[in-house]
Parts: sequence; structure tokens; C-alpha cells
Amino acid sequence: LALALFARLAWLEAGFVGAAAAASLAAVNPVLVQDAHFARPDSLLLLLALVFLSLCRGPDPLSPARAAVLGAVLGVLVACKSTMGLLVILPFAAAAAGAAPVRGAAGPLALLCGCAAAAFLAAEPDSWMHFRQFAAGLRTLSAQYSQPFPAQGPIDGGTTFGMAARYFYATLGASTALLAAAGAALWARSRAWAQLIAWVLPAAAFGLFFGSRTNFFERSYGTFLPGVFLAAGAGAAALARQRRPGPLLAAALSLLAVVPGARVTYILVALSLSGRAEAFHQAYAHRLRAAAAPVPVVNTWLCAPAQLDQCLRLASQVQGPLVLAVGDFGDDWTARSLRQLKAALPVRQIAVIDGPFSELPMSSLQCYNGPTFRYLWIGRETPPALPVP
Repeated sequence: LALALFARLAWLEAGFVGAAAAASLAAVNPVLVQDAHFARPDSLLLLLALVFLSLCRGPDPLSPARAAVLGAVLGVLVACKSTMGLLVILPFAAAAAGAAPVRGAAGPLALLCGCAAAAFLAAEPDSWMHFRQFAAGLRTLSAQYSQPFPAQGPIDGGTTFGMAARYFYATLGASTALLAAAGAALWARSRAWAQLIAWVLPAAAFGLFFGSRTNFFERSYGTFLPGVFLAAGAGAAALARQRRPGPLLAAALSLLAVVPGARVTYILVALSLSGRAEAFHQAYAHRLRAAAAPVPVVNTWLCAPAQLDQCLRLASQVQGPLVLAVGDFGDDWTARSLRQLKAALPVRQIAVIDGPFSELPMSSLQCYNGPTFRYLWIGRETPPALPVP
């Protein structure tokens, strides 16, 4: 439903060529595809955000009817994700950039905020039925996201601009960036402020906001990726209108833009979500346990310091060698723990099963769908002949 709405909006903004390019990018994007397969509100957020942004794009976003609907949609968005409250400025920015009067904005603002509050209270009844517990949960969540998060944040507690840039370069590619920059430049040159405010401004603002956090969750960016795709579609449409080789260049760049996301999404669907990668790992683990018996094989993670401490205690308690099956997300936290483990104990790596996303920068693709597994022999004894993957 969200994809159909986005394709329609892209057609209105950029014509058939632009809509084809933008909708293709959205259809194969791994962030959006992964969110659609998980029981989380992200796909609903995407749909509601598209409705909200399209209403901001209308001729008079401060009319009473639009203000009421915008407020209702905003309230549900905030109930799903508190940071969506930043969207409240968009209708007024769009009105200021267009021909709609803003001097009498007090009434529409009050109506928008009132409808947003009512929708929020209806969509999140715990906020008033159990206010203390709700407020405590918000404080806990805020504290969790304001400190380094094992695996999904820099080990030094810094910002995540670098992690986000590496991930999106790997899954969107340079062609998407070039087309999106061209589309945004075209809108700016033609003073198409409504398009810039409705599509580019939210993507840029939320990109800066989430990049300044200490944890990287790519789904946080998913709600506003369509703005990037629509700008890319506008860039492709502008190229297609030029003389030769404009149409050929537009087709080539659009195809190159789709390839990175399509490749990752194919791996996600065909290997991870299908269960094939997990079945391969489980089959090897079964053979290894049979061959290593009576040596215990213990599954563990090492991204959190406490997990390393547990493994060190386990090694001191076990009388003899053991095998650790370590899930590795390709993150700095696990790499540090592996170095510390090898410094503290005699460790031999007896097998590695590369995850389906082992060549990509660290993201929830590895954490949720397919980590690498390292099988480590802990002990001074020479390991027996063991099966290989």
C-alpha cells in the first residue's frame, strides 16, 4: 500500500520516468523490505509519513480540513515513534514557501496540535492510563539510545555518521546519490520550494538527527528514504528530457542505482528470510557437536563485555577443552572481545561460516538476519579431526 501511494506521488511530482525510477528504488530497498517482514510499526510509519508529506505538498496545508487531518496523522506517527514530532514544522514551512497566507496561522496551528494530541492519546492510551510507567519507559529508552550500544554503535561512543554513510553507500550506491543530488538541484534552481520542503528537507533533517546519535539503526532512516528516491526520480526524469545522450544516461544511471539494493534484498529474501542460511549453519553445528563429543559446543555472542566475562568464567569451570560458536556481526565490539579472548586463553579457530551479509558494513542485516559464525577451540589440547563447513 505504501509503495503504491509512493508510486502515485512520484508520478505526480516527476512524471512516468521519474516515478518508474523512484518506485523501483523503493521496491528493492533492503531497509523497507526488511521492515515489511518484521512485526514492527516501521511500515505503518512509512505509509503515514507519505500521507503526511503529500498533504504538506498540497496547495493550502493550513486550511482547516488539512490541518485537522495533518494533526491526526501526526498524532499517530508520534505514538509510534516520538521523534516524528519534528514533522510539526513542515506544514507551516510549506505554507510560508507557497502562496498560502501564514498570518492567521494561530487557528490552524491550534487545530493541528489539538487533533495531534487527541490522536496520540487514542493511539497510545498508556500515556494517560499509566502515565508514570509510560514516562519511566521513555526515560529508559532515552538513556539506552544516548550511550554506546554494543555492536550497533561506535565503540568510542561517537556519532554514527560514518556507519550510516558506509551502509547507505553499499545499499544505494553512487548513482542514487548523483540522481538525488541532480533532482534536488533542479528543484532548487526552479524554486520548487514545496518539493524541497516536503521531500528533501525531512530526509536531510532526520539524517542529521539520527547520524548524531551514538547508535545506528537503519530502520530509523527508512521513513524518509522515499524523499531521496523521489529526488533521484526527478533527476532521472530531467536527464531523460535532455537531448542525446540524456535518455540513455538516465536509463543507465537508474539501472545502476537499482542494482545495489536489489542485490542485497535478493540475499535477504533468498538466503536469510527463507531460512536457507540458518539451515546451513544448523546442519554444520549438528555435525560438529557429534564429532566433538564429549567436548561441549557452546553458542555465544561477544559484542557485550559481559558476554566475554561469561565465556572466561565458563572456560575456567570446564574441566578440559570446549568449543565456542561465536556469532560475529562484523562490529568493533566483537572484534575487541575476540582479541581479548585470544590474549586470555589458548584459542584456535577451527571453522568459519560467513554470514550472507559479511561483505557489507555492519547493520541490522547481520544482527537480525545473518551473522558470521566463528567456531573456536578453547584449550591447550590439540583438537581432533573435525568437520568443515
